[in-house]
Amino acid sequence: MALQQPPEWHVLSNMIDVANPTSISWWPQTTGWKILGLLLLILVTLWLYHRVKIYRFNRYRREALYALKQLQRNASCTPDSLFHILKVTAAYVEPAVAARLDMSFFSYLDSSAKLRHKFDSELGQRWIESLLNPSLTLSEPDEHMLYALTYAWIISHRNPDQPNGLNWWPS
Repeated sequence: MALQQPPEWHVLSNMIDVANPTSISWWPQTTGWKILGLLLLILVTLWLYHRVKIYRFNRYRREALYALKQLQRNASCTPDSLFHILKVTAAYVEPAVAARLDMSFFSYLDSSAKLRHKFDSELGQRWIESLLNPSLTLSEPDEHMLYALTYAWIISHRNPDQPNGLNWWPS
């Protein structure tokens, strides 16, 4: 049996390849879009710079929160240790006020943050007395309330030195 040859008049024998179209560029072709893209890039860069600046500035807050969580994790969260964390954090924000050991320190804490419950209260007075007289102890609900107040103050206090006058802390 002989191999069959396609006829010479076969349609596909004289086909010419079609040229592929040029690829479409994703880069904007008009000047307006290039300018808009450049402005957007500048704004995003400035925003990122500002966020990094605030993040670095709020390092003391993160360290205070970490120390507070370590105390709770190690079950060594005492009124003395809470007061120490508050003093160190407040000393970073306002060194002159943090040196006090009286109700004026608690007044400063209350004025520098908007809290539902206040430090300058009957609980604060009992807290000062327990710090000065080790024989006095606070009840467990009072200690939990002090922990919650300390945590809330660290997160929400205003720092006048915050970059660009932004007095909030990103979560």
